[in-house]
Amino acid sequence: MIRFILTVGVLVTSLMLTADDLSQPTILHDNGGWCWFQDERAIIDGNWLITGSIKSPEGDADIIAHDFSTGETTVTVIHPDFQADDHNAPAFLVLPDGRYLCSYMTHGGANDQNPKLMRWTLSKRAGDPTEWEEPQTLLLNSGISYTNLYMLSAENNRIYNFYRGYHFNPNYAFFDPKSDSFTYAGRWLHQDGIGRRGSGRPYVKYTSNNVDEIHFLTTEDHPYHVDNSLYHGFIRDGNVHRSDGTVVGPLSTDTEVEMGPKDFTRLFEGDSENVAWCIDLHLDESGYPVALFSVQKNDGKYKWNKGKAGDDLRYHYARWDGESWSSYEIAFAGRCLYRKEDDYPGLAALNPDDLSEVVISTNSDPVTGEHLISEVNGKRHYELFRGKTSDGGANWTWTALTKNSTEDNIRPIIPYANGGPTVLLWNRGKMRTFTDYDLEIVAQKLD
Repeated sequence: MIRFILTVGVLVTSLMLTADDLSQPTILHDNGGWCWFQDERAIIDGNWLITGSIKSPEGDADIIAHDFSTGETTVTVIHPDFQADDHNAPAFLVLPDGRYLCSYMTHGGANDQNPKLMRWTLSKRAGDPTEWEEPQTLLLNSGISYTNLYMLSAENNRIYNFYRGYHFNPNYAFFDPKSDSFTYAGRWLHQDGIGRRGSGRPYVKYTSNNVDEIHFLTTEDHPYHVDNSLYHGFIRDGNVHRSDGTVVGPLSTDTEVEMGPKDFTRLFEGDSENVAWCIDLHLDESGYPVALFSVQKNDGKYKWNKGKAGDDLRYHYARWDGESWSSYEIAFAGRCLYRKEDDYPGLAALNPDDLSEVVISTNSDPVTGEHLISEVNGKRHYELFRGKTSDGGANWTWTALTKNSTEDNIRPIIPYANGGPTVLLWNRGKMRTFTDYDLEIVAQKLD
């Protein structure tokens, strides 16, 4: 049963699911997509699974709330006709008072949206993600993209929002729950344009221990500009460190900063035939980082001839043991999702509660690289595979989660269980570009 409710200008859709809740692939929303440089894109809190997405072609920004106790899903349109672009997907955080914070941003200025505005909304009540306040904005000093929310208990529950902003570099803001507002804090990483047509925009993945550290993976730039390597560091006590704890410098509190990606610990060295892009990052029980990333192979001769590269992507897994990084190629990722974005794989996700487990999206057999051709429609499709390692990432066993599909299964997410079930979310359908797609939001419990 589907119910449509219009209240205070916000459209709410409730989907009544089967009693056998999420034991099988279940559509939570029939129109939505997300990028992978926002976190946390999905959270579990009590009985609630909360995520967000962007519709195409409408451009609506949506919040999706699934109640495990009733099997009901509520979709709230927080910003109609925002911008049809999966880069605009929101991130979520549970505030100390139990309310939910949702932040989202544009990716450029289409649809007459001001690209300099940081946007956010809050749930009207603690523990209830089905009703939200009118969005608020903060005018910043440049165009902004992506949003990453983290709260550190050792800093009196200070809330950070990391995003791409001034000079196309990583910047950050603080959120004050007393005033429900953000304030600009600074640009914390610097990168000038490098390489051919370099844009000076590092791509950063974040994670946190939620106590006193925020970790990051960063590239030098977009992989179609630079043959990226991959670097790791972390923020603690107002300083930015290499993997081994060496202080690189203070966390900048203005737009002036000297440190760049190459000042941090390199865990993968790229070249013209091995171009890296970060995908996922979490911390193990010792507080050490574990990373997933993709590598485009054999790109060199096609670097500036777009439309011919991206036929051989691989997934890599890396761990820090307190002294050094170990990095392994673990699976064939297949070809790029679409031409002109030759480094876009189907993506992959670490299980944050069990970092010996990953879920990958690929249109090749993860072990042999053989193309995956559906027996149903004879077409090559992206399928989901669950991988397990018992030796820190050197060797993996793979189990198919989907097979012989008639649509692509891409962009998996596994949120922290937080005492609830382990849930896999993904996009299913067709992706033509990051602004043009026909995707469903699907969820299923993992055993």
